Amino acid sequence: MSRLAGAITGSCVAATLALIAAPLSAQADRYELGKRFIALEKIAATKSDPAERASIAPEIDRALQSFFSMNMRTACRAIDAARLKLEHGESVPADIRWATSLSVSSEAALVDADAESIEFTVDSLYDAEVSVPEGVIVRIRCGEHRFEAEVESLPLALTLKTPPPGDHKVHWEIVQGERVLTQRVRTQSVAENLRARIDAVRTKANALEPVGEPDIRTEIASARALANRCRALTRPRAPETDFPAARLLTDAEALVEAAGRGRRYFDQRRPGEHWVRFLAGDRKVSCRVLVPKLDHESEAPPLVIAMHGAGGSENLFFDGESGLTPELCAKRGWLLVATRSTPVRPPPLDALLDELGTRYRFDPRRVFVVGHSMGAMQAVGEASRRPSRFSAIAALGGGGRIRRSQGFEKLALFVGVGDRDFLAGGARQLRRAATDAGADVTWREYQDVGHVLILQDALRDVFAFFDRRADRDD
Repeated sequence: MSRLAGAITGSCVAATLALIAAPLSAQADRYELGKRFIALEKIAATKSDPAERASIAPEIDRALQSFFSMNMRTACRAIDAARLKLEHGESVPADIRWATSLSVSSEAALVDADAESIEFTVDSLYDAEVSVPEGVIVRIRCGEHRFEAEVESLPLALTLKTPPPGDHKVHWEIVQGERVLTQRVRTQSVAENLRARIDAVRTKANALEPVGEPDIRTEIASARALANRCRALTRPRAPETDFPAARLLTDAEALVEAAGRGRRYFDQRRPGEHWVRFLAGDRKVSCRVLVPKLDHESEAPPLVIAMHGAGGSENLFFDGESGLTPELCAKRGWLLVATRSTPVRPPPLDALLDELGTRYRFDPRRVFVVGHSMGAMQAVGEASRRPSRFSAIAALGGGGRIRRSQGFEKLALFVGVGDRDFLAGGARQLRRAATDAGADVTWREYQDVGHVLILQDALRDVFAFFDRRADRDD
């Protein structure tokens, strides 16, 4: 391993361990960072001028450095500054800078339907160095329920009548007269008999024992994971991302019911989006999956495995880039499985493919992997060990070591990196090593793109590359 790769891996390990042990405030800031980065991606996608893209490079670099040092609020401020520069140029109005610095949190992401109201708090996420502007109002609504109040000081508490059971979108905005200074959306979930239902799922799941066939260990592990997630969402802390918690609780109940009858719950008969903890060999792998609806028994679409970078999770490829990865898979009718990983323990793709093959229909000759940063390194490493299991690998914003093995020369490799990426050297080294090993390498270097925006620029090229491999007869 090169000195640079070793330093990067060390930073990834430190960042991941810090995130695991982070206090509640840091976890909440991580939610805000994700929301703000998605907002940046949306506006960046509308900009084609290279000079505009290049102008935000310092802010993006500062955000990345702050993220790896666990200074989430500074990272949020840098991401906001990048977005505002794209929207307003160098002169951003002070009141918009102030409004952008605000966040709205709820008492819990999942509450009981018996609660009369839900309390939300408006506060500054970081110091925008601007006083509260005159005549600003915060408005919040969820379905038919609305509330507004003038902002004179922070923090500001708001109450909203509890909506009916389900997963709801909460819209909030800061306005001044007719001007909307900022607006956001978050998810609020409500469920009946909340604690009793969570406790019942946990009790039933813990009592289940897999016996005989079919193997229901994935159902048991998933039920426990979903129940624990729902319980965590009842606490006063921001989640990693927006979860449809009411639906997840219903899924957990259906899981223990199916497992109790010795039946599988997750398979091709259940299309749609799911959070699953697969048993892969002796490992449990948390995944988010998008299962296509297949009309004919003979259909076997390609499979795309998505591997995130350090500090991310299985949710990154679904929620980031405005949901571009699931959109591209859904358009093609492909199966998508996004995995959770750590720098020291990548998911065992070989065993995971075996488990997926017992549940879903996909073409084993058309298994594609896309990885970003740490995920790119891990994807290349996994493919090097068992190249016969994969048709094509896309490594974005990362390098990776190649272990030459029989069949590697038949593998197709897409290597994409931004010219401003601090891992560009590693990507070029990967290109040379893969070419020397006989692989079919497609190389793309994106101008005025750094490490964190590479997915937005490269994903359509990656799927076009996968399309060409999917169309092959061999």
